[in-house]
Amino acid sequence: MQDWKNDARLGQALLRAIRTYDLPLELRLVPEIKISQSQEVNSLYNSPKGILSQDTDGILNFFNPAAGEIFGYTPDEAIGMPSVNLSPPELREGRKGVFQEIVRNRIMKELTTVRLNKAGERITIHAYIFPYEYLSPDISFLSIAAIVERR
Repeated sequence: MQDWKNDARLGQALLRAIRTYDLPLELRLVPEIKISQSQEVNSLYNSPKGILSQDTDGILNFFNPAAGEIFGYTPDEAIGMPSVNLSPPELREGRKGVFQEIVRNRIMKELTTVRLNKAGERITIHAYIFPYEYLSPDISFLSIAAIVERR
């Protein structure tokens, strides 16, 4: 797994995609918490909206504190966890299809859906789900990320 806290490329990839799709996101110019040498990673990490992303194996590789407030996990608990754990079992197959469509067609989808928090309770969220492209000398991939708010 990538050391996402020190990986400026992940922050840059997410920001590039957020700008490409003109998604609603406030970034704090002076982040409260500095977790990285990268200003981009710090800005995303400190956003008041939940931001999470997964790698091509469906493993969470970015999860900010605002996402933690929504789902009940700390970033350290969530990073490395399968993102499917956030979905109720009966919605997992449909979720997989939506994610595949987003990546295949390189489109953004806005939706309101049900997810699970850490306690296993169902919560309603509104999400902007979008593809992002990660590039580095060692690896490159196309996967998905989301900006999430609780409803």
